[in-house]
Amino acid sequence: MSPSIKITRLVRSRRRSIAIEINRQADLIVRAPLRAPEAAIFAFVKQKSAWILGKQIQVRARLARPKPDPISAEEENSYRLRARTIIPERCDHFARLMGVRYRAIRIGRARHRYGSCSAHDALSFTWRLMLAPQTVRDYVVIHELSHIIHKNHSPRFWKTVAEYCPNYKTEKKWLRENHNQLI
Repeated sequence: MSPSIKITRLVRSRRRSIAIEINRQADLIVRAPLRAPEAAIFAFVKQKSAWILGKQIQVRARLARPKPDPISAEEENSYRLRARTIIPERCDHFARLMGVRYRAIRIGRARHRYGSCSAHDALSFTWRLMLAPQTVRDYVVIHELSHIIHKNHSPRFWKTVAEYCPNYKTEKKWLRENHNQLI
């Protein structure tokens, strides 16, 4: 194993395969079956070392970016009010295009999730989307509305997203690269 790769946490459980994860602090978390030999775990990590190092570099670069000034309570309220108008308008627009119906919309203050769709088709969005470009907000709306049709991230789900947001990969990349600007 490369000397620059260090397993931060090894989690053993009743799983069938070895998995690796790079968390928000660039730590390497390895998940392995209860009886997997350490040699097999280290061999797997060594095999994936290029990917691991690349992801850790990306995460550390993101962490090194300067964070914007904190948003005051007054500014937050202003963004919330705008979100309560703009996001439902975009949801209505795209729901009509997609032929779907949602149960309700909630605007919250989530920091790590831009939107969600419940099992009962209730949509939730963070007011922080108001800090993103309109095309990114539209992508998040389309993403969540697509969950009304497909309750997963299957190829059919992504095909639906692409049908209504052909540049979704660009918008998704913007969110990944600018996450620190939104929180």
